[in-house]
Amino acid sequence: MVYQNFLEHHLDYIFFLYGMSFYVLALYCFLAARSSSLRLPWNWLGAFAAVHGTSELVELTLGVIDGLPHFALFKYVLLLVSYTCLMEFGRVATAWPGGGGRWRAVYPFLLASSLVGAFWGPDGLNTTVRYTVGLPAGLWASAALLKASREGGVRDTGLGLAGIAMAVYAIATGFVVPDMPFIPASIINYDTFTAAFGFNVQLLRLLLIFTVSVSLVAHFRKAECGRVDASSWNMQHCSLRPFAMVLAFLLMGWPATEMVGRHVEDEASANLISRTLTAAASILPERVAALTGTSADEGTPAFEHLRNDLMRIKSVNPDFRFVYLMGLRDGQEIFLVDAEPKDSEDYSTPGDVYPDATQKEVEEFKKGRPKVYPPYKDSWGTWVSGVAFIKDPVSGEVKAMLGMDIDADKWLHQVALSRLLCMMLTFALSVITVIQYFAWQRSRESAEQRAALRLAEQKLYDEKKLRDLVDSLGEGVIVQDADGYVVLVNPEAERLLARGSDAMVGRSLEDALGLSGEPDDGCLPPMGGVIPTLDCGDTCRVEDAVFIRGDGTALPVSYVLSPITESGKLTGAVMAFQDISIRKEMERQKKDFFAMVTHDLKSPLLVIQGYTDILLGEKASALDEEARGMLASVRDGGRKMLTMVNDFLTVSRFESGKLSLNESLDDLGAAVVMAVEEISPLANKKHITIETGDVSGLERLIFDKAHLVRALSNLLHNAVHYTAKGGTVSVSVHDVIRDGAEYAAVTVSDNGPGIPPDEREKVFCMYYRSARTEGLKGSGLGLAIVKAVAVAHGGAVELDSEEGRGSTFRLLIPRNTRH
Repeated sequence: MVYQNFLEHHLDYIFFLYGMSFYVLALYCFLAARSSSLRLPWNWLGAFAAVHGTSELVELTLGVIDGLPHFALFKYVLLLVSYTCLMEFGRVATAWPGGGGRWRAVYPFLLASSLVGAFWGPDGLNTTVRYTVGLPAGLWASAALLKASREGGVRDTGLGLAGIAMAVYAIATGFVVPDMPFIPASIINYDTFTAAFGFNVQLLRLLLIFTVSVSLVAHFRKAECGRVDASSWNMQHCSLRPFAMVLAFLLMGWPATEMVGRHVEDEASANLISRTLTAAASILPERVAALTGTSADEGTPAFEHLRNDLMRIKSVNPDFRFVYLMGLRDGQEIFLVDAEPKDSEDYSTPGDVYPDATQKEVEEFKKGRPKVYPPYKDSWGTWVSGVAFIKDPVSGEVKAMLGMDIDADKWLHQVALSRLLCMMLTFALSVITVIQYFAWQRSRESAEQRAALRLAEQKLYDEKKLRDLVDSLGEGVIVQDADGYVVLVNPEAERLLARGSDAMVGRSLEDALGLSGEPDDGCLPPMGGVIPTLDCGDTCRVEDAVFIRGDGTALPVSYVLSPITESGKLTGAVMAFQDISIRKEMERQKKDFFAMVTHDLKSPLLVIQGYTDILLGEKASALDEEARGMLASVRDGGRKMLTMVNDFLTVSRFESGKLSLNESLDDLGAAVVMAVEEISPLANKKHITIETGDVSGLERLIFDKAHLVRALSNLLHNAVHYTAKGGTVSVSVHDVIRDGAEYAAVTVSDNGPGIPPDEREKVFCMYYRSARTEGLKGSGLGLAIVKAVAVAHGGAVELDSEEGRGSTFRLLIPRNTRH
């Protein structure tokens, strides 16, 4: 069935989703544990979900990465700890006052019982811990949820559904186990479950844990978000945003994982067929024609020559298990020559029929088209085969087929490893995004503080009441009178600004905050200054400003400055601000982290580049053609990655203000010529003409030649990429005037597909990849670097484009020698 093939192909990602579903459950359980109204021991259930999710991801990793036997025991420990946490959740939730502790005495007995499985190895431990701990723990937790759903006289649907799903999960996790040589594991196990229902038990477990998670989220939202006295923190976290963000990453990660796996498989297939064709080319058709396809061929010169050829091919390709020649006789595939030793049990005598050939394979044999057979099973095992055909050079008739077999496990392991890496990246991005979301939520103003502040604005005349209220707030509050002088400062503002109220009361707001300079007209703050709300009469909100503390240090803040009105008359203004240092530091650390990782990649890439250059230069004579080809691929890949790393570092330095220019008086025309020469090989490959006007004798300008050549190369690279074969790319230099300033404009035009209007601003953003780039490789940093170089020189980059007619980019460099 189609769905069975789909589930089998994506089984690893289903395992990954299964593990991630536990992390989602853990997230909401730990949030529920912060609420006083949700009285179940959520921390224990959250601990179970977190540890069990880790256990499932470890199992997924062990299924791909061999040679980690000690991790099998680690998985057993994780499994046992997770089930113990689940049992503790059930025990605490169902315990009567003073009577629940005695049940802990059963834990040592269950632990000892689970160790019986050690006789059958890691799978035996896995099985017995599910029987002895997992099954009772799941049923106990189910009973706790069902009991809680009926408390208070009103049935809670969310808890009830979670309890039912947990009961079914207890059976699925505690009763469906690996196949073991003892009852009931030999009867009810993973294999028998799949045979009976047509899908893996992990899919059922995934749906059950997902149901538990969704049901508990519904319960949390109903219990917490409906409370009038709910805190801001709980109100924010009863939302579905974290759940939706993780789900979005998982849904995006699925096709990404599939694409990565297919890419690795396609590259391996291309390598396999290339090696098979190369080997087939070394076999003489005349010798193949001399064979009769019977045992009488053994010992003949043609047979022995061909056998030596196959043995040589196998010796230089040690990863191939079988190398052989086959022919057709009476509609059946027969062996002609086999590279196996004659005393090997796998040796096939000339004329032996290949028993596993299908009619479709026989038809493909007749067509004589080289191909790669994906993993298949025959009498000798499971293989991936590359086949090429030896044909008569005159008539083109197929004489024989060369087959080269690779162990399918090695092939599948390479694909599985690439998919695992993509899944781990999806996991990391999900975790980072959720952490950032909660960090951002914590920095938001609390609902109670806003409500209290609005009350203070309405009752400004009662200074005592206002002070009592404002002093209790967890954010800084400063109140102005109608003349703009500070009349009230709360203790939190004093603490944040490191100034006493006596240093601020009676002074203007700008002086109290240690700010200099006059604010601009309107409601936008200059250089972190304070908005003249008393003049504007509007409430102004600023998310990123800087105040100066009493000790002279800077204080990053977000603030709200609101007018205070009484009977329609403006009587003052109130400012509420909060410290956003933690948020700013997190943003900085994130950028530094990515920049550091990228920078650290340069050293190994340079080492790879250096050694491959040496091997392909000084040591080339010591290498065969295949080795030189592989080293050339390594070198080219290293150059591409080094270019991407340099692109990222350039943009990062520009964003952080650390992009320094090595400017000098230089020839702009020479820079244009260097960029054109750099891109010429790619243009020649596509038969694209690069038309360059007369760029000699141009006025010399002050610029950084290396950065400018790089920017021009990026523009030319894009132009050549998007221009069809046989097209034209033109480059010219001319003077332009923008806002009264003179610029030298280097113009690059193509006759490609053009850029849609809604994408013309986005193409200069980091990592932006237009839909028109589908099928083209790139980092999404090329035009961002062009813009960064232009701005760093004091210039700009312009774009004119018409869909279907091509695009024109202008890189503007100031003609003045100082900027």
